[in-house]
Amino acid sequence: MYCSNCGKEIQEGSSFCPFCGSKITGTEKNTADNIESKTESADTTGSSTAGSTQNTNQNTSNINSESNPDDFKRLVSAYISHDENGKIESNATRHYYVAFSKIKNQNQTVSMHWGAFWFGGWNLIYRKSFLYGFLFIGIPILFTLMMVVENGLTAFVDLAAWATCFMLADKIHYMRFATKLQEAERAYPNDISSQCKYLAHC
Repeated sequence: MYCSNCGKEIQEGSSFCPFCGSKITGTEKNTADNIESKTESADTTGSSTAGSTQNTNQNTSNINSESNPDDFKRLVSAYISHDENGKIESNATRHYYVAFSKIKNQNQTVSMHWGAFWFGGWNLIYRKSFLYGFLFIGIPILFTLMMVVENGLTAFVDLAAWATCFMLADKIHYMRFATKLQEAERAYPNDISSQCKYLAHC
C-alpha cells in the first residue's frame, strides 16, 4: 500500500503516513505512479541511510518503525499517554505521532505546538524536559528582575523566548523521547511490548 500524498510505501492498515504525516483514508492503491515513486525514493533512501548510520551521536531510533510504523505509533502513544500497551488514541498522541514521524523521517525542526503556545516553558516541564523548560521560563524573568535592559527590550526578550518555545517544543520533546527509546531498545531489544511499558513510566 502506498501513501496517496507522498507516494511512499506504508504498512497495510496504517492510520497515518510515517513519512509525511497524512491521514490514510483506506483508498490508496498500488498505482504505476506510486510504484515508480517508490523506486526513486528507495534509491535516495539507500544513500541517506548509509550516511546516517555513521553518526552515532544522533538521537534517533534503530527500531523497525519504518518497516512497521504501527510499532512506532504504539511507542509514541505509550510515552505520551503513559499507557503500558501504547494503544490509547487521543488528540495528544496523534499530534506527537505525526510530529515525531516528521522529525524522524524528514529531519523537521520547526513546527507549531499549541500547548507551548498557551503555556510556554511550562509545557516542557510537564513533559519532563526540565532544563529547556526552566530556561524558557527563567531567562525572561531573570532579565526582568535584574532590570538590565529597557522595558521595550525586556518585552522583546519575553516574546522571543515564547516564540522559540512555540516553534521548537516538538523537537525538544522528540529529543527526550528518542533518548528514552534508545534506553528501552538496549534493555528490551526487539520487544515492543516491553519497550512500551518502559516508555510509559518515563
